[in-house]
Parts: sequence; C-alpha cells; structure tokens
Amino acid sequence: MTETPPPQDTPQRDEDLNVAPSDKSVLSSGRVKRHWSFHLSMRGIGLVAEIVGLFLVVIGLVAGFGLWTLSSGPIKSEFITRQIASGIESRLPQGYAVSLSGAEISEVVGGLHLHIDGFVIRDETGKSVIVAPRAEIGFDGLSLLLGRLVPRDIELSGLLVAVTIKPDGTVAISEDLIEATESNDVPNQTTTPEMDAQNAAPLAMGAFIDALSLKQGPLGILEKATLRNGILRIDDQRRGRSLRYRNLSLIFERVTDQQIELDIGADSDNGPWRVEASLKGKAGETRQLNLKTSDVRVSELLGFAERGTIPLRTDMPLSLEFSAEVDGKSELTALKGAIKGGRATIILDDPRAPPIRVDEVKGEFALSDDGTRIIIPLIEFASAATHWRISGEVRLPHLADDGWDFVLRSGGATLMTDLSGRPPVSIDRFSLNGTVTAGFRATRIDAIEIMGPDLALTGNALLGAADGRDGLRLFLKAEKSSALNLLAFWPSFLVPEVRAYLGQAIEGGMMTEAKYALDLDPESFAAAAAGKAIPDKSVALEIAFQNGTIRVDKGLPRFINTKGRVYASGKKVSVEMDAGQIELPEGRSLAITSGTYKVPNTDIVPAPADVVFRIEGGAAEFATAMQSDMLKSITAPSLDPKQTTGTMQMDIKLNFIQKPDLKPQDINVSADGVFQNLHMDRAFGSEPLDNGTVRVKVNGQGLLINGEGLLGGAASQFELRQAKDATVQDATVSMIIDDAVREKKQMRTQNLLNGPVTLNLKLTGIGSPKIRGTGDLDLQKASVSGLIPGWTRPTGKPGKATFNFTLMPDQSIKLGDLTFDDPSAAFRGSAEISPDGELKAVTFSQLRINAGDKVAASLERLQQGYRVKIQGDTLDGRALIKTITSPGKNSATSGQDIDLDLKVGTLSGFNSEVMRNADIRIQTKNGGLKDLRIDGKLAQQSVIAQQARGENGQPVFVIQSADAGALLRFTDLYKRMNTGALSLQIAATGEPLEGTLTIRRFAILDEEVLAQLNAQPGAPGGKPIITDPRNVQFNRLAASFTLGSGRITIKDGVISGPVIGASIEGTIDYSKNGIDLRGAIVPAYIVNNLFNKLPIIGQLLGGENEGIFSINYRAVGQLSSPSISYNPLSVVAPGFLRKLFEDRTPSEGVKPPSDVPKQP
Repeated sequence: MTETPPPQDTPQRDEDLNVAPSDKSVLSSGRVKRHWSFHLSMRGIGLVAEIVGLFLVVIGLVAGFGLWTLSSGPIKSEFITRQIASGIESRLPQGYAVSLSGAEISEVVGGLHLHIDGFVIRDETGKSVIVAPRAEIGFDGLSLLLGRLVPRDIELSGLLVAVTIKPDGTVAISEDLIEATESNDVPNQTTTPEMDAQNAAPLAMGAFIDALSLKQGPLGILEKATLRNGILRIDDQRRGRSLRYRNLSLIFERVTDQQIELDIGADSDNGPWRVEASLKGKAGETRQLNLKTSDVRVSELLGFAERGTIPLRTDMPLSLEFSAEVDGKSELTALKGAIKGGRATIILDDPRAPPIRVDEVKGEFALSDDGTRIIIPLIEFASAATHWRISGEVRLPHLADDGWDFVLRSGGATLMTDLSGRPPVSIDRFSLNGTVTAGFRATRIDAIEIMGPDLALTGNALLGAADGRDGLRLFLKAEKSSALNLLAFWPSFLVPEVRAYLGQAIEGGMMTEAKYALDLDPESFAAAAAGKAIPDKSVALEIAFQNGTIRVDKGLPRFINTKGRVYASGKKVSVEMDAGQIELPEGRSLAITSGTYKVPNTDIVPAPADVVFRIEGGAAEFATAMQSDMLKSITAPSLDPKQTTGTMQMDIKLNFIQKPDLKPQDINVSADGVFQNLHMDRAFGSEPLDNGTVRVKVNGQGLLINGEGLLGGAASQFELRQAKDATVQDATVSMIIDDAVREKKQMRTQNLLNGPVTLNLKLTGIGSPKIRGTGDLDLQKASVSGLIPGWTRPTGKPGKATFNFTLMPDQSIKLGDLTFDDPSAAFRGSAEISPDGELKAVTFSQLRINAGDKVAASLERLQQGYRVKIQGDTLDGRALIKTITSPGKNSATSGQDIDLDLKVGTLSGFNSEVMRNADIRIQTKNGGLKDLRIDGKLAQQSVIAQQARGENGQPVFVIQSADAGALLRFTDLYKRMNTGALSLQIAATGEPLEGTLTIRRFAILDEEVLAQLNAQPGAPGGKPIITDPRNVQFNRLAASFTLGSGRITIKDGVISGPVIGASIEGTIDYSKNGIDLRGAIVPAYIVNNLFNKLPIIGQLLGGENEGIFSINYRAVGQLSSPSISYNPLSVVAPGFLRKLFEDRTPSEGVKPPSDVPKQP
C-alpha cells in the first residue's frame, strides 16, 4: 500500500510571500501550530471546509462506484493480481518468486472477501516450497477505502509448504528474515530491576494470554482463521530425515468477546495428533487458559531443535492437560497440569548408545497457594524393572537474575541398567536440589544423594553457563558400594565402548572408595554427546576395590577375589590388580600375583585394551584354564588336566579391541612362563614326559616352547614353534635311547644293540592331519651285533641313519629315504610303524650287510610275526643261517612267527661253501616249523628240502643232500666230514619235534679227537685204535632226536665204520652255544660189537652198539671247542658195570637234557 507523504506546513495567506521560504519555515513553525490550534480565521476555516468537502465527495464517488461494481459481481483485475503478487513477493528473500492464477474481490454477508487462486511460492532453484490452491481473506470495506487491508478472517485450503533446515540450522525459506531478526540490537541490562508481574509468571504466561486476548495483540484483529487439508514437509539436513504432516488443520475463532477457541491437528507418520486450547475472560479481567494435547509425538517436537541441543529422538506419544489463570493485571494466580507419555523407545544420537525402553512417564504440577512455588506431587517413570516415583517443588524467581530453585526426592526406586543380565539397582533414598539460572542458561545441582543396599553415592554438578564457565561439571563420590551398582550411573555418552566392555566384564565386587570428576567445556560436551574424543584432563576417576569378579571375555575364565585400584581420564582407563585368582571348575584356581587392565587411548573407536597379569599354581590347573573356549584353539600342544602334574609360573599379556563377540583371532596373546617337574601322559604322540622343565613364550611372532625332560623314559630336549596366525606347529626333538629305555619299551635288542643311541627329529605340520619331518639316528656311542642278521659294528665309530617320516592320522608312522652307509653295513629303503609302536613293514631297495652283498629285502608284519623276502645276486648268508639254526631268546625275532622267502643266485655259507641258485622257504608258527622248502646246489650236488608223509602217514619234513659234508660245513654244524649221503627227517607237528638223521658212506678228516684215541688203551697188545686218524672212514651215522626251544636232544645215536664206532646221547643247546654229549667209543667196531648183538649175553657184555672193549667219553663246553674226557677203567669193565664209570656230573653252564615244555 502506498503511503501518503506527510503534509507540509502552509503559510498564511496575509504574510509576505517575498520572504525566503527557509526563513519563513523556521519562523512560522510555531506560529502555524498556534494558528491551527487556537487562531484560525474565518477564511482559514472556510478553506478547510472546502478541502474536507471535496475529500468527502471523492470518497463518496469512489465508494458509490465500488458498491455499484460489486453489486454487479466480483471484481477481477490483472492489475489487482499483479499488485497482490508483487506485494507478497517483496516480503520474501531475494530470488523467491510468487505466482497467482487469479485474484478477485467480492461482497459477502458481513463484508468483503479477497479470493486468491493458484497461490505458489518458488525458491531460487525454481522448486515449489509453498502451494495453496485457494485462499480467502475477509476484511472490512472501510479499511479498503482508507488504503489499508485489515483482515477479519482468513481461510486457506490445500496449503502445501516445504521447509528445509540446513546443516547449519538455518531454514531455507526464511533465511533473510532470520538474519534480520538476529541483527536487532538488544539493550544491555546494567541494573537488576524488580520483575514486573507479567515477567514474574512462569514462562511469561501472562504475556502469552495477553497475546491471545488483547485487541492490540497480533491476533486481536482476527475473528476467525481456518486452514484445511494442508501439507507441511520439513527436510532436516542436520539429521538426514524428513517430517511430513498431512491433513494439517487449524481453527482459530473468537466465539465471543470473552471466549477464544483454538484447535490444531494433523496426520504424521506416527499417527494423528491434536491440540485444543480455550481462553475465557475479557482483557483487563480475570482470564483462564485451558490447553489439552493428545498423542503428540515427542520426536516431532524435538525435530525442530538444532542437532546436538537435544541429542535424542523418540516416538513417545505425549498427552498434556494444562490450566492457567491470570488476574486483570496479567499476574498468574493459578496453575495446574498433568502430563503423560506412553510406551516408547528413546534413541540417543550416539549410535553406540543402547536404546532406552520406556513403558510410561507421567507427572503432575500445581502452583502453591502463596504463588511462589510450583509443587510437583508426582513424577513417575517406568521402564521394565526401572521404576521411579519422584516428588519435589520449584521456587519461582522474584528478581530478574534469580534462578529457579528446585528440590526433587524419592523414598525408593529401582534402576534397571542397560547392561544385559544385570539385576536392577535398588535405591532406598534419592534427593537432588539445585537451581536453574535466570534465562535458563545453566542448571546447578548443589547436592545429589543416592543411597541403597551396597550403594552410597553423593555429588554435585553444573550444566550450562554460570560461575564464569560454561559446559558440564560433575563430581561424584561413593563409599562401600557395589561395582555393579556404580556402573549403572556411568554416563552412556562417555567412552561408551569402554563403559560397555567393563559393564560386561565386571561381574561383582565392592568399591571401598570411588571418586569421579568430570569437567567439559561446551565443545567437549558436544564432542562427548556425539561420541567424539574429549580432552584427557576432562575426566578423573579413582576407585579402590576388593573381592572383584572380572571376566575379560565370555570365552575366558573369570578373575575372582581381585583387589586393586581403577584409574581413568578422558583418554585412558587403567585397572591395577594387587591380588586375585583365576576361577576354575571343581573349586580349583590359579593365583594372580599381579595384573593390569589398560585402555591407552579411548579416542580410537573401538578402543584397544591391554591386559597383563602374572599367574602361579599347578600345571593341572593351568591346563584346565587352557580348556576355555577362547584359549583352547590358540595353545599348543593341548594339555589334559587329568594327565598333567607339576608347577608353573607365567606372565600373560592380552591385547584386543573391545567389542562384543570376540573371537580367538581377535586377541593378541603374549606370554612368558616356565613349568617345573612337569608330567604329561601324552606329550609326544603316546609318549609321556616326566621331570620336565618347559619354558613357554608367546609373542607377536608366534608360540615357542622348549625344554628338557624324560620323553618316553629317554633323556630329551625339545622345541616347538608356531608362527603367528598359523594353525600348525613345527618341532625339534632330541632323545637319547639307551639300553634301559629299550628294555622298558620291550624292543628286544639286548645284546643286539648296546649303548646309547641319539634320535634327532624335526617335525612340521603338528596339528594337521599328517605330521611330516626328517630325522637321524646317531650310532656313534652304540655297538651293533646282529640287529640285522650279520650286522656288527663297534662303539666309537661315527655312523648315522637318516630318514624322513610322516605321522598319519591313525598315529602310524611312515619312514622314507631310510639311509645308512658305513663300512659295517649299508641300506636304503622305507618302513612303516604301527600305532602301537610295532614295526609294520620295511622295504630295502638296497641292502649290504657284508662286502659283496647285492640284494633287496622286505619285511612285513604278520598277525604273530614277520614275512621276510630277500632277492638278489649275492648274499653272505652266514648270519642268516645262524639265526635259523641257533635262534637266541634275545633275537629280534625271538618268539615271533617267521615266513622267510629267499631267492639268491649265490648264497655264501660257512667254511667257504656256496649254494648256487638258492631258493629257500621257511615258515615257523608258535615256535614250531610250519613249512620248509630248499632247492639249490652245494659242491655241485643238489640240496633239497620238502614236506612229505612219514611211515604212519604223518607230515614230515625231509632234507636230502648228496654231499653231507658240504651241507654241514655250509651250516657250520661240523667241518671234518667229507662226502656222504644225508637224509634228515623231522616231524612237522608235535612238541617237541621228533626226527631222525642218517648219513651213509662218509669220512672224517683230520679230526684231532680221533687222533687222541690212539693214546687211550683200545685193543690188546697196546696197538693204536685207529691206524690213520687223518682219514677215518665210516659206513653209517644214525640217531634219533627231539628239537625244541633251540635245543637238540640226541638219543640212540650210532656211528660205525670199519675201524671204529661210537654211541652218542646228550644235548646240543644252540641258545647257549653249549654241548653235553656222552657215549662209548668202540675200537674194531665190527668184531668188538659182534657178541653184543646176542640176547642176554650182549646186555651183560655192554649192550647193543657197544663192544666188549670200549671207552666211555664225555664232551662238554662250547660248541666250537668242547672239553672231551675219557674213563680208562671202563675199558675192562663188563657192560653191566661200565655205566658206573660214566661221568654224569652236570656241566657248568649246560643243564642235562630235560623235557621241553610245550608251547602255548
């Protein structure tokens, strides 16, 4: 609307017009006023009358023309449309544009209405921010004639408004207006005047009521305002969300001069809400304001606040009933209200803070009778097990700088912590008193007291700007309080990760004394609320505790009976333990002699933590601790508490990120400890460890275990390594296996292997299905005598057998590249050892026991023995022959079944005898001969052994050779026989085995024993018994024998020839390399024995196979050099008396023949 310029002073007509205007203006200023006021002349009055009359005529003409035009219908004009759009646009920020589809003025009952269609406001980008399809404004026609639009009622339909709240908190649609408002100067208060009645009312209630009721108020000129079907969209870039209100409605109506009604409602994403208000009474008289809301969501109210000002959001529905009364001076005389919030969830802006579940919030308040206080009879808060019932009062300020003093108290409450699984905290007494400073700039808590079972907490606080500082200052002190109870009062926005972790880790304990100080300036407070770093000096916490229970992680054992101190600052947390225990099952424990828990920098999110402690106790208890879920997968080797004894001491350090659901790989473990007198039933495979001293070290590189002890009874040194993040380990083991260890392990190496043998092993892949490695066997300090038939080596000569091996999942062992090469023997091959430690199979691709051997061999474990195969070109078979013919009880195969299959082109025997194309098969079972097959040539003569049937059809083994002397020399049974046809028959079954031996047409050459007979009295006349002792011919040798347990018992043995004969009986014990034979030597055997074959007379003369004249003898001692004795008195004694002269004294070291016990 164009304003009329102010009128200029008009000079009087009778004054001199030639005077300069400036002078006249100055001089006439006072006179003009006086003339207008008191001294108007009749001429002046007439002039004024003329002007007024002309003005009334113009008004009448305009009014008449307008009324005549309106009577014909609404007035439409492009000029009016442009002027309205231009006028609205001038009130908007630069760049905004207003467009109208049309505008018209019409006459309605009660006045004039301005109709606007297609009302749109666009921002600088062209985006529509306000749209209203239709708007109607009712106004007084007289105001239009006066050039002023005085609205009487307003109605908007389908209003659409879009508002953007930018990250800095500014609103995009009214930015210039906000800046203009904020730039207004506010006068400084230099004194503290007494507040007027209106300002003394809480929340300036009188001013608010005046704004609604006074005609001079912003709403005083309106009789009615209506908004229907509106839409409001608020895009909040600070929070990254949008609020949308549909069906927005507003009705403001002045029902009478004494009553105003206000109704606001809308549909939001959370549902419909409504606000109703009514004001009764005239201005200047007593007035009453009643207000009621239903289901207004708190989140929608908080959504308009700047981010960080109220750092939470909630969908809580809020209902309020409120009544206030003021007198004619607008002084508050009565106030009463009630508020109620329904079930909801409160979510803090910090995403790390847990949500708060609320079941119900309700409260009541009223003005005291003297009007100086607001009484709060009840504030009730319920959330699961949390239940608060609080009462109190607020003293109203009297002066402008006075604050709002308040007191809150509770006779009992329960507080449910946000730590899962923790019981609620019982509170017997709660009190809090403080002040909200003038202008709501700060809240000072002078004293806070919280008392309950195992809870005694006192303190004070200051929030806001006061006392020359700004921010949050808090001090709390506790004595003899439960640790869990105090944790419930740890603010969730302060280092929430540490708070959450300790809330889970601490399970009990008493805080004997605790002090907590917090000092945050506004920047630090905002940072803390936003989960950002705060200065280190902002927090100071010190706690002394005892009987604490801490679980570092749910997968680790608990620390119990701990005693120590807690320190914390804005960036650091530290717990120092002076003593404690690690809790174990069955009431056992490990002692903690010292320990610390430290969070060095809480700025890192999530924050890392270091736990260091020293433990002492039993090895079995330590093994139990290692069975915990978190440690059993990162320790090696695994320890069985039931199979472990000893003592230990260890320093352990755990470094991890504090987060829920830790996994073993999330924990960095460092440890350094030692075990003494350690015993483990299964330390290496199935082998035990005794008297062990073991050192354990864990660091960033991995795990190292080394030590010494008796491993499987053998003095050993060992080392085990596991690289960081590896799942398998590597190890080295060095063992000294001496005779005692071998005897304990029943290795059957007595007299075959003597002295200590050093075994060195390197293992890789421990923990995987297959463990691999290499090893060597050092024989330098040991002697070998027949460990492999024919292998002998003395002590002191270097010699190592090397091999690689694989430990299979079933605990069997496969050896490969088994190699040994020194002058005593050489072999190359592989082997397999069964899980029970028995040799399962051996294969030698190359075997040399004696010079010239060129064979391959294999050994395979049978159910009760071994199958041996030997094939090749040449083999020195002397040791093998001795093993077969003279098995000792200490032999490696003693008591074992043997299945020997030998095929060698040249098989060397004793006494330079060689068997060509030897094909030998020997089987034994339960110590007896099961099968015997020989096919070869000795001295160009065949040697055959096979199974046949005896005279009674029983199975027998028959050995035949056309050169008995060569066979006996080959087997080293006797060296002096020459030629002869041998037939040996032995039963295949029975125990002991029975057999017969027959040799025909042979000679004994160079036998010294026969030469010695010539010195004995043998025939009448003293003639020599044997004329040529160097070559004695014999016709036949026959004997019966039994064979068992390495012993041959001979009976009825007869050897006869043309010049001499003899009888033989006794024992040859190959297991002891001894002989004990006796009999009679008969000179001139054919003639001398002739009469002995007669019945009765022969028995009297000497018996069958003994002559009339004969010499008793006995051969006793070693097989190689027996001692032979003769009894010359027996030469002339009759046969029935000759037995009296036989030597029956048992020989030393050789027992007389006895029955051989049967094998099982």
